[in-house]
Amino acid sequence: MGLTSFDQKNKDRYKSSRILYIIQAAVEYFIATLAGGAYLAKATEAVGMPDDVTAILTALVSLGVGFQLVALFIPRKRTVKAWVTPCMLLYQLLFTFIYVVPMFNVTSGAKILIMFTVLLVGHIIQNIVYSPKINWLMGLVDEHKRGSFTAVKEIVSLTSGMLYTFVIGLVMDHFEAKGDING
Repeated sequence: MGLTSFDQKNKDRYKSSRILYIIQAAVEYFIATLAGGAYLAKATEAVGMPDDVTAILTALVSLGVGFQLVALFIPRKRTVKAWVTPCMLLYQLLFTFIYVVPMFNVTSGAKILIMFTVLLVGHIIQNIVYSPKINWLMGLVDEHKRGSFTAVKEIVSLTSGMLYTFVIGLVMDHFEAKGDING
């Protein structure tokens, strides 16, 4: 079946959106990497959070996946883009905010509470918008090319993520060696 001239003109109207989706996925991966694992442990250590509380925090974050069920009950009257985009921005800012908390001039207990709340709320929002976001963004991809598109998106995220974590690790090691982890 041949394409009409209209189809040929509009065939790739989402090309720039797909490229931006790949970039967004990579940046989201960078932020998520810093909001978990060894990087989160360094941030919690900087605010004086004990290791056992850090372990509890990461376990609670793992349970946050249950909040994906909330997406089933979100009314579909308005476009997904209108509410998912600000929510994505909010949870990514919250995850980034984790690294600002150690610089606050408040008690260690207040820093721990702020970090705990910020991380938990960020993960709740992330999990609520995850399914609608994926559904919306994958809608920009031809259904016959979704597998190869997803592979390219993951290759870009993981490859750039390796470089990113290497550089961030060097920076953190540098400041830790100077005794200025808050730097």
